Amino acid sequence: MKNAWAVICNEPYRLFFPIGIGMGVFGASHWLLYALGIIPNYSGSFHSAVQIQLYMSSFVVGFLTTAVPRFSATFTAESFEVTAFLALILAIFAGVVSGHPLLAHGFFMALVVGLLVFVARRFLKRNIQYPPVQFIWIPVAALHGLCGSALMILAQKGVLGVNFMASAKPMLNQGFMLSLVLGIGGFLGPRIMGSREFPNPESIRASIPAFRSRQAVIQGVAGLIFFSSFWLEGLDFKTAAYALRAAAATYILLQSHALILRPKTPGVFSRLVWMSFWFIVAGLWLALFFPKHLVSALHLVFIGGFSLITFAVSTMVVYSHSGQGEKLQRSPWILKLVMVLVPLALFFRLTAALTTEHYFTGLGIAAFLWIVAGVSWFIFAANFFIKIPQRSHEERGRVC
Repeated sequence: MKNAWAVICNEPYRLFFPIGIGMGVFGASHWLLYALGIIPNYSGSFHSAVQIQLYMSSFVVGFLTTAVPRFSATFTAESFEVTAFLALILAIFAGVVSGHPLLAHGFFMALVVGLLVFVARRFLKRNIQYPPVQFIWIPVAALHGLCGSALMILAQKGVLGVNFMASAKPMLNQGFMLSLVLGIGGFLGPRIMGSREFPNPESIRASIPAFRSRQAVIQGVAGLIFFSSFWLEGLDFKTAAYALRAAAATYILLQSHALILRPKTPGVFSRLVWMSFWFIVAGLWLALFFPKHLVSALHLVFIGGFSLITFAVSTMVVYSHSGQGEKLQRSPWILKLVMVLVPLALFFRLTAALTTEHYFTGLGIAAFLWIVAGVSWFIFAANFFIKIPQRSHEERGRVC
Protein backbone atom coordinates (compact mmCIF):
# COMPACT_ATOMS: atom_id res chain seq x y z
CA MET A 1 0.00 0.00 0.00
CA LYS A 2 2.86 2.37 0.87
CA ASN A 3 4.56 1.68 -2.47
CA ALA A 4 1.28 2.26 -4.32
CA TRP A 5 0.83 5.64 -2.63
CA ALA A 6 4.43 6.55 -3.48
CA VAL A 7 3.72 5.81 -7.14
CA ILE A 8 0.60 8.00 -7.01
CA CYS A 9 2.58 10.88 -5.48
CA ASN A 10 5.17 10.50 -8.19
CA GLU A 11 2.49 10.51 -10.91
CA PRO A 12 -0.77 11.85 -9.46
CA TYR A 13 -2.63 11.47 -12.74
CA ARG A 14 -3.00 7.78 -11.81
CA LEU A 15 -5.45 8.87 -9.11
CA PHE A 16 -7.05 12.03 -10.46
CA PHE A 17 -7.70 10.98 -14.08
CA PRO A 18 -9.94 8.04 -13.04
CA ILE A 19 -11.76 10.32 -10.61
CA GLY A 20 -12.15 12.89 -13.38
CA ILE A 21 -13.65 10.53 -15.92
CA GLY A 22 -15.97 9.16 -13.24
CA MET A 23 -17.17 12.67 -12.46
CA GLY A 24 -17.65 13.40 -16.16
CA VAL A 25 -19.81 10.30 -16.60
CA PHE A 26 -21.73 11.22 -13.45
CA GLY A 27 -22.40 14.75 -14.72
CA ALA A 28 -23.47 13.63 -18.20
CA SER A 29 -25.73 10.90 -16.78
CA HIS A 30 -27.91 13.62 -15.24
CA TRP A 31 -29.44 14.35 -18.67
CA LEU A 32 -29.66 10.70 -19.67
CA LEU A 33 -31.49 9.77 -16.45
CA TYR A 34 -33.92 12.64 -16.87
CA ALA A 35 -34.57 11.80 -20.53
CA LEU A 36 -35.36 8.21 -19.51
CA GLY A 37 -37.71 9.39 -16.77
CA ILE A 38 -35.58 7.86 -14.00
CA ILE A 39 -35.19 11.15 -12.13
CA PRO A 40 -38.10 13.63 -11.89
CA ASN A 41 -36.18 16.90 -12.12
CA TYR A 42 -33.15 18.36 -13.84
CA SER A 43 -30.74 21.15 -12.99
CA GLY A 44 -28.45 22.91 -15.41
CA SER A 45 -26.53 24.39 -12.48
CA PHE A 46 -25.93 20.93 -11.04
CA HIS A 47 -24.68 19.65 -14.41
CA SER A 48 -22.31 22.59 -14.96
CA ALA A 49 -20.95 22.38 -11.40
CA VAL A 50 -20.11 18.70 -11.80
CA GLN A 51 -18.54 19.17 -15.21
CA ILE A 52 -16.36 22.19 -14.35
CA GLN A 53 -15.63 21.92 -10.63
CA LEU A 54 -15.26 18.12 -10.59
CA TYR A 55 -14.73 16.54 -14.04
CA MET A 56 -12.50 19.18 -15.61
CA SER A 57 -10.84 20.17 -12.33
CA SER A 58 -9.84 16.59 -11.53
CA PHE A 59 -8.04 16.34 -14.86
CA VAL A 60 -6.44 19.74 -14.29
CA VAL A 61 -5.17 18.60 -10.88
CA GLY A 62 -3.88 15.32 -12.31
CA PHE A 63 -2.13 17.02 -15.21
CA LEU A 64 -0.53 19.92 -13.31
CA THR A 65 0.63 17.83 -10.34
CA THR A 66 2.26 15.39 -12.74
CA ALA A 67 3.65 17.81 -15.35
CA VAL A 68 4.81 20.81 -13.31
CA PRO A 69 7.43 18.91 -11.25
CA ARG A 70 8.90 17.51 -14.48
CA PHE A 71 8.75 20.77 -16.36
CA SER A 72 10.46 22.60 -13.49
CA ALA A 73 12.83 19.68 -12.78
CA THR A 74 11.95 19.88 -9.09
CA PHE A 75 10.36 17.60 -6.52
CA THR A 76 7.27 15.54 -7.25
CA ALA A 77 3.97 15.91 -5.42
CA GLU A 78 4.23 15.32 -1.71
CA SER A 79 1.90 13.07 0.21
CA PHE A 80 0.12 15.90 2.01
CA GLU A 81 -0.48 17.73 -1.28
CA VAL A 82 -2.06 14.73 -2.99
CA THR A 83 -4.14 14.04 0.12
CA ALA A 84 -5.30 17.66 0.28
CA PHE A 85 -6.30 17.75 -3.39
CA LEU A 86 -8.17 14.46 -3.05
CA ALA A 87 -9.99 15.68 0.08
CA LEU A 88 -10.98 18.95 -1.63
CA ILE A 89 -12.36 17.19 -4.72
CA LEU A 90 -14.40 14.86 -2.51
CA ALA A 91 -15.59 17.85 -0.47
CA ILE A 92 -16.69 19.67 -3.65
CA PHE A 93 -18.54 16.52 -4.70
CA ALA A 94 -20.27 16.32 -1.33
CA GLY A 95 -21.31 19.96 -1.54
CA VAL A 96 -22.70 19.61 -5.06
CA VAL A 97 -24.68 16.38 -4.56
CA SER A 98 -26.03 17.40 -1.13
CA GLY A 99 -27.45 20.63 -2.51
CA HIS A 100 -24.99 22.96 -0.77
CA PRO A 101 -23.42 24.86 -3.69
CA LEU A 102 -21.91 27.53 -1.44
CA LEU A 103 -19.82 24.88 0.29
CA ALA A 104 -18.80 23.51 -3.11
CA HIS A 105 -17.70 27.00 -4.22
CA GLY A 106 -15.70 27.47 -1.04
CA PHE A 107 -13.90 24.16 -1.43
CA PHE A 108 -13.30 24.92 -5.11
CA MET A 109 -11.61 28.18 -4.13
CA ALA A 110 -9.38 26.23 -1.76
CA LEU A 111 -8.56 23.83 -4.60
CA VAL A 112 -7.55 26.68 -6.91
CA VAL A 113 -5.38 28.26 -4.21
CA GLY A 114 -3.79 24.87 -3.57
CA LEU A 115 -2.89 24.51 -7.24
CA LEU A 116 -1.35 27.99 -7.28
CA VAL A 117 0.75 27.16 -4.23
CA PHE A 118 1.74 23.82 -5.77
CA VAL A 119 3.00 25.49 -8.95
CA ALA A 120 4.67 28.38 -7.12
CA ARG A 121 6.59 26.09 -4.74
CA ARG A 122 8.22 24.31 -7.68
CA PHE A 123 9.06 27.34 -9.81
CA LEU A 124 10.37 29.33 -6.86
CA LYS A 125 12.40 26.36 -5.63
CA ARG A 126 14.14 26.09 -8.98
CA ASN A 127 14.33 29.87 -9.35
CA ILE A 128 13.27 29.54 -12.98
CA GLN A 129 13.84 32.93 -14.55
CA TYR A 130 12.33 32.28 -17.93
CA PRO A 131 9.18 30.14 -17.82
CA PRO A 132 7.07 30.17 -20.99
CA VAL A 133 5.29 33.51 -21.24
CA GLN A 134 2.02 31.64 -21.92
CA PHE A 135 2.09 30.35 -18.35
CA ILE A 136 0.88 33.77 -17.24
CA TRP A 137 -2.54 32.30 -18.02
CA ILE A 138 -2.28 29.96 -15.01
CA PRO A 139 -2.77 32.81 -12.51
CA VAL A 140 -5.32 34.30 -14.92
CA ALA A 141 -7.24 31.01 -14.71
CA ALA A 142 -6.98 31.10 -10.93
CA LEU A 143 -8.31 34.67 -10.95
CA HIS A 144 -11.39 33.55 -12.89
CA GLY A 145 -11.96 30.54 -10.65
CA LEU A 146 -11.53 32.44 -7.39
CA CYS A 147 -13.43 35.55 -8.45
CA GLY A 148 -16.27 33.56 -10.03
CA SER A 149 -16.75 31.38 -6.95
CA ALA A 150 -16.45 34.34 -4.54
CA LEU A 151 -19.05 36.33 -6.46
CA MET A 152 -21.39 33.33 -6.50
CA ILE A 153 -21.10 32.98 -2.71
CA LEU A 154 -21.55 36.70 -2.01
CA ALA A 155 -24.48 37.06 -4.41
CA GLN A 156 -26.30 34.02 -3.05
CA LYS A 157 -25.69 35.24 0.52
CA GLY A 158 -27.20 38.61 -0.35
CA VAL A 159 -24.00 40.56 0.23
CA LEU A 160 -23.93 41.49 -3.46
CA GLY A 161 -26.79 41.93 -5.87
CA VAL A 162 -28.07 38.94 -7.80
CA ASN A 163 -26.92 40.64 -11.00
CA PHE A 164 -23.32 39.79 -10.06
CA MET A 165 -24.14 36.17 -10.82
CA ALA A 166 -24.35 37.15 -14.48
CA SER A 167 -20.59 37.73 -14.31
CA ALA A 168 -19.81 34.96 -11.84
CA LYS A 169 -21.33 32.00 -13.70
CA PRO A 170 -19.55 32.47 -17.04
CA MET A 171 -16.37 33.49 -15.22
CA LEU A 172 -16.40 30.13 -13.46
CA ASN A 173 -17.86 27.92 -16.19
CA GLN A 174 -15.97 29.42 -19.13
CA GLY A 175 -13.14 31.60 -17.88
CA PHE A 176 -11.33 29.13 -15.64
CA MET A 177 -10.87 26.37 -18.21
CA LEU A 178 -10.54 28.67 -21.22
CA SER A 179 -7.63 30.44 -19.55
CA LEU A 180 -5.83 27.15 -18.94
CA VAL A 181 -6.42 26.03 -22.52
CA LEU A 182 -5.18 29.35 -23.92
CA GLY A 183 -2.08 29.29 -21.73
CA ILE A 184 -0.95 25.71 -21.29
CA GLY A 185 -2.71 24.53 -24.44
CA GLY A 186 -1.39 27.50 -26.41
CA PHE A 187 2.16 26.55 -25.42
CA LEU A 188 2.01 22.75 -25.55
CA GLY A 189 -0.55 22.31 -28.33
CA PRO A 190 1.54 23.50 -31.31
CA ARG A 191 4.56 21.58 -29.97
CA ILE A 192 2.82 18.25 -29.49
CA MET A 193 1.22 18.76 -32.92
CA GLY A 194 4.71 19.23 -34.38
CA SER A 195 3.96 22.77 -35.56
CA ARG A 196 6.61 24.32 -33.28
CA GLU A 197 9.64 23.07 -31.39
CA PHE A 198 10.13 23.12 -27.63
CA PRO A 199 12.44 26.03 -26.77
CA ASN A 200 15.85 25.38 -25.22
CA PRO A 201 17.24 27.60 -22.42
CA GLU A 202 19.77 29.25 -24.72
CA SER A 203 17.15 30.35 -27.25
CA ILE A 204 14.90 31.65 -24.44
CA ARG A 205 17.69 33.73 -22.92
CA ALA A 206 18.65 35.08 -26.32
CA SER A 207 15.09 36.23 -26.97
CA ILE A 208 14.64 38.14 -23.73
CA PRO A 209 15.79 41.68 -24.64
CA ALA A 210 13.22 42.22 -27.37
CA PHE A 211 10.86 39.39 -28.12
CA ARG A 212 10.18 37.81 -24.73
CA SER A 213 9.28 40.98 -22.85
CA ARG A 214 6.95 42.06 -25.63
CA GLN A 215 5.26 38.66 -25.64
CA ALA A 216 4.77 38.77 -21.87
CA VAL A 217 3.04 42.14 -22.18
CA ILE A 218 0.83 40.85 -24.99
CA GLN A 219 -0.20 37.80 -22.99
CA GLY A 220 -0.89 39.92 -19.92
CA VAL A 221 -2.99 42.48 -21.80
CA ALA A 222 -4.93 39.69 -23.51
CA GLY A 223 -5.59 38.13 -20.11
CA LEU A 224 -6.93 41.42 -18.74
CA ILE A 225 -9.16 41.92 -21.80
CA PHE A 226 -10.41 38.37 -21.44
CA PHE A 227 -11.16 38.90 -17.73
CA SER A 228 -12.92 42.21 -18.38
CA SER A 229 -15.28 40.52 -20.84
CA PHE A 230 -17.00 38.69 -17.98
CA TRP A 231 -17.66 41.92 -16.12
CA LEU A 232 -19.15 43.39 -19.29
CA GLU A 233 -21.40 40.34 -19.58
CA GLY A 234 -22.60 40.94 -16.03
CA LEU A 235 -23.44 44.54 -16.96
CA ASP A 236 -25.53 43.16 -19.86
CA PHE A 237 -23.12 44.33 -22.56
CA LYS A 238 -23.13 40.83 -23.98
CA THR A 239 -22.21 41.75 -27.54
CA ALA A 240 -19.10 43.59 -26.39
CA ALA A 241 -18.33 40.83 -23.88
CA TYR A 242 -18.34 37.98 -26.38
CA ALA A 243 -16.60 40.09 -29.02
CA LEU A 244 -13.69 40.72 -26.64
CA ARG A 245 -13.67 37.13 -25.38
CA ALA A 246 -13.69 35.62 -28.86
CA ALA A 247 -11.10 38.11 -30.14
CA ALA A 248 -8.73 37.52 -27.23
CA ALA A 249 -8.97 33.72 -27.50
CA THR A 250 -8.57 33.77 -31.27
CA TYR A 251 -5.57 36.09 -31.13
CA ILE A 252 -3.76 34.00 -28.52
CA LEU A 253 -4.32 30.75 -30.42
CA LEU A 254 -3.34 32.35 -33.72
CA GLN A 255 -0.26 33.93 -32.19
CA SER A 256 0.82 30.57 -30.76
CA HIS A 257 0.31 28.89 -34.19
CA ALA A 258 -2.28 26.55 -32.66
CA LEU A 259 -4.91 27.25 -35.33
CA ILE A 260 -3.41 28.00 -38.73
CA LEU A 261 -0.65 25.41 -39.02
CA ARG A 262 -1.90 21.90 -39.69
CA PRO A 263 -0.53 19.19 -37.39
CA LYS A 264 2.70 17.63 -38.59
CA THR A 265 2.71 14.85 -36.02
CA PRO A 266 1.04 11.79 -37.56
CA GLY A 267 -1.99 10.17 -36.01
CA VAL A 268 -5.43 11.03 -34.66
CA PHE A 269 -4.00 12.47 -31.45
CA SER A 270 -2.60 15.68 -32.95
CA ARG A 271 -5.76 16.19 -35.02
CA LEU A 272 -7.96 15.95 -31.96
CA VAL A 273 -5.91 18.67 -30.28
CA TRP A 274 -6.16 20.84 -33.39
CA MET A 275 -9.90 20.22 -33.68
CA SER A 276 -10.42 21.22 -30.05
CA PHE A 277 -8.83 24.63 -30.64
CA TRP A 278 -11.07 25.24 -33.64
CA PHE A 279 -14.18 24.17 -31.75
CA ILE A 280 -13.35 26.65 -28.98
CA VAL A 281 -12.86 29.55 -31.37
CA ALA A 282 -15.97 28.63 -33.39
CA GLY A 283 -18.09 28.35 -30.27
CA LEU A 284 -17.06 31.76 -28.95
CA TRP A 285 -17.71 33.52 -32.26
CA LEU A 286 -21.06 31.76 -32.72
CA ALA A 287 -22.02 32.88 -29.20
CA LEU A 288 -21.37 36.44 -30.38
CA PHE A 289 -23.28 36.27 -33.66
CA PHE A 290 -26.14 34.03 -32.51
CA PRO A 291 -26.95 35.18 -28.96
CA LYS A 292 -30.34 33.43 -29.01
CA HIS A 293 -28.43 30.14 -29.30
CA LEU A 294 -25.83 31.03 -26.67
CA VAL A 295 -26.03 27.78 -24.70
CA SER A 296 -25.74 25.65 -27.83
CA ALA A 297 -22.81 27.72 -29.11
CA LEU A 298 -20.99 27.34 -25.79
CA HIS A 299 -21.36 23.58 -25.99
CA LEU A 300 -19.05 23.73 -29.00
CA VAL A 301 -16.53 25.04 -26.46
CA PHE A 302 -17.45 22.57 -23.70
CA ILE A 303 -17.91 19.33 -25.67
CA GLY A 304 -15.92 19.99 -28.82
CA GLY A 305 -13.18 22.00 -27.11
CA PHE A 306 -12.65 21.04 -23.47
CA SER A 307 -13.78 17.45 -23.84
CA LEU A 308 -11.73 16.61 -26.93
CA ILE A 309 -8.52 18.17 -25.63
CA THR A 310 -9.00 16.40 -22.30
CA PHE A 311 -9.33 13.00 -23.96
CA ALA A 312 -6.37 13.69 -26.23
CA VAL A 313 -3.94 15.08 -23.64
CA SER A 314 -4.86 12.51 -20.98
CA THR A 315 -4.20 9.74 -23.51
CA MET A 316 -0.80 11.31 -24.22
CA VAL A 317 -0.05 11.35 -20.49
CA VAL A 318 -0.97 7.70 -19.85
CA TYR A 319 1.01 6.54 -22.89
CA SER A 320 4.12 8.60 -22.16
CA HIS A 321 4.22 7.71 -18.47
CA SER A 322 3.91 4.01 -19.25
CA GLY A 323 6.89 4.19 -21.61
CA GLN A 324 4.76 3.80 -24.76
CA GLY A 325 4.65 7.35 -26.08
CA GLU A 326 5.40 6.21 -29.62
CA LYS A 327 1.96 4.54 -29.82
CA LEU A 328 0.30 7.95 -30.00
CA GLN A 329 1.37 8.29 -33.62
CA ARG A 330 -0.28 4.97 -34.47
CA SER A 331 -3.80 6.31 -33.86
CA PRO A 332 -4.93 4.09 -30.96
CA TRP A 333 -8.46 2.74 -31.16
CA ILE A 334 -9.69 4.82 -28.24
CA LEU A 335 -8.84 8.10 -29.96
CA LYS A 336 -10.55 6.94 -33.15
CA LEU A 337 -13.63 6.13 -31.07
CA VAL A 338 -13.48 9.50 -29.31
CA MET A 339 -13.13 11.22 -32.68
CA VAL A 340 -16.46 9.68 -33.69
CA LEU A 341 -18.49 9.67 -30.47
CA VAL A 342 -17.69 13.12 -29.07
CA PRO A 343 -18.53 15.06 -32.29
CA LEU A 344 -21.64 12.88 -32.61
CA ALA A 345 -22.63 13.76 -29.05
CA LEU A 346 -22.04 17.41 -29.91
CA PHE A 347 -24.28 17.05 -32.99
CA PHE A 348 -27.19 15.73 -30.94
CA ARG A 349 -26.65 18.40 -28.28
CA LEU A 350 -26.81 21.13 -30.90
CA THR A 351 -29.76 19.74 -32.84
CA ALA A 352 -31.72 19.17 -29.63
CA ALA A 353 -32.21 22.91 -29.40
CA LEU A 354 -33.98 22.97 -32.78
CA THR A 355 -37.12 21.31 -31.44
CA THR A 356 -38.74 21.72 -28.05
CA GLU A 357 -40.70 18.50 -28.46
CA HIS A 358 -37.63 16.28 -28.57
CA TYR A 359 -35.22 18.56 -26.70
CA PHE A 360 -34.55 16.29 -23.74
CA THR A 361 -34.43 13.22 -25.97
CA GLY A 362 -31.61 14.91 -27.86
CA LEU A 363 -29.83 15.75 -24.62
CA GLY A 364 -30.23 12.16 -23.47
CA ILE A 365 -28.74 10.77 -26.68
CA ALA A 366 -25.85 13.23 -26.51
CA ALA A 367 -25.21 12.27 -22.90
CA PHE A 368 -25.33 8.56 -23.74
CA LEU A 369 -22.79 8.93 -26.56
CA TRP A 370 -20.43 10.93 -24.34
CA ILE A 371 -20.79 8.38 -21.53
CA VAL A 372 -19.88 5.57 -23.94
CA ALA A 373 -16.78 7.55 -24.93
CA GLY A 374 -15.90 8.22 -21.29
CA VAL A 375 -16.39 4.64 -20.11
CA SER A 376 -14.47 3.34 -23.14
CA TRP A 377 -11.60 5.68 -22.34
CA PHE A 378 -11.51 4.44 -18.75
CA ILE A 379 -11.45 0.81 -19.93
CA PHE A 380 -8.58 1.68 -22.26
CA ALA A 381 -6.63 3.62 -19.61
CA ALA A 382 -7.25 1.37 -16.57
CA ASN A 383 -4.29 -0.87 -17.30
CA PHE A 384 -2.01 2.15 -17.72
CA PHE A 385 -3.02 3.51 -14.32
CA ILE A 386 -1.62 0.44 -12.59
CA LYS A 387 1.26 -0.29 -14.98
CA ILE A 388 4.63 1.05 -13.79
CA PRO A 389 7.43 1.20 -16.39
CA GLN A 390 10.88 0.01 -15.36
CA ARG A 391 12.36 3.44 -15.95
CA SER A 392 10.55 4.91 -12.97
CA HIS A 393 11.98 2.59 -10.26
CA GLU A 394 14.70 5.06 -9.25
CA GLU A 395 12.22 7.94 -9.17
CA ARG A 396 9.86 6.00 -6.95
CA GLY A 397 12.54 5.60 -4.34
CA ARG A 398 12.70 9.34 -3.68
CA VAL A 399 9.04 10.41 -3.68
CA CYS A 400 6.59 10.94 -0.82
